[in-house]
Amino acid sequence: MTLKQAFTLWALAPSNTVLAARSRDAVQRVLMKKWNDIDLEQFTEAFCRRIFYQSTETLETKVKAASILIYLLQWGGDNGHCKPPKFTYDIASEEHQRAQQDKARPASPEDSPNSTEPQQLTDMEQKKKRGKQPKPVVQIDPNTLQVLKEWPSMTEAHKALGIHHIEVAISRISKAGGFYWSLAADADTFRQRLNDKLQEADMRHKERAAKMREKKTAKETEPTRQCDAAGGALEAFTDDELMTELDRRGWHGKLHRTQVVAIGTE
Repeated sequence: MTLKQAFTLWALAPSNTVLAARSRDAVQRVLMKKWNDIDLEQFTEAFCRRIFYQSTETLETKVKAASILIYLLQWGGDNGHCKPPKFTYDIASEEHQRAQQDKARPASPEDSPNSTEPQQLTDMEQKKKRGKQPKPVVQIDPNTLQVLKEWPSMTEAHKALGIHHIEVAISRISKAGGFYWSLAADADTFRQRLNDKLQEADMRHKERAAKMREKKTAKETEPTRQCDAAGGALEAFTDDELMTELDRRGWHGKLHRTQVVAIGTE
């Protein structure tokens, strides 16, 4: 799961939409512009410190970007894409201050951030370059599930058709622009993956329906149980005790009782 993919999915949640919109510019400047194709698991504390140390954006912009990065890493940890972060958005202000201090004095090998992880930035750059290679995608008919066309990349499909969220449709096995989408390399397994998803959704629907029926049945039988319990309790009282209780509760009026008496035997 890359940083860009995580941000796209995280921003789709209704509770995150407004925050994502307000912070999008800062995220783009500090993070996406250079690190959008890096996997979430690569964003360790040391690597994140390097990002904010080297960024030339304002402190306010860095802090906004760091706040969203923390949310994304927490979301990624909850969904099994990376480890939850053990640092906070304060990492942005800390590294910004350190960068300003380093600029004000001559640099030395001991003070350089490169001395802690000399190969990490190079490794990330190499992974980023490899990750930027466009991946062909296929456009799939929603009725026949046949491949209609293969596109060189999601970007090309978007430019030609004006369809948004193709990346989300691929990850969720859902539709975008009325079509299903898949990475071309996974096209052969699309039908099975879609069937598995639909079966899982159907199973969840049946489980919810069964729970609703159980609740409805329990609700309908509860008054009967209460009446049975009350009737059983009243049987323990004599007629005189019942009359005394009615009088105590302030009930007034005429009561009639039918009594059948058999005299003699045939």
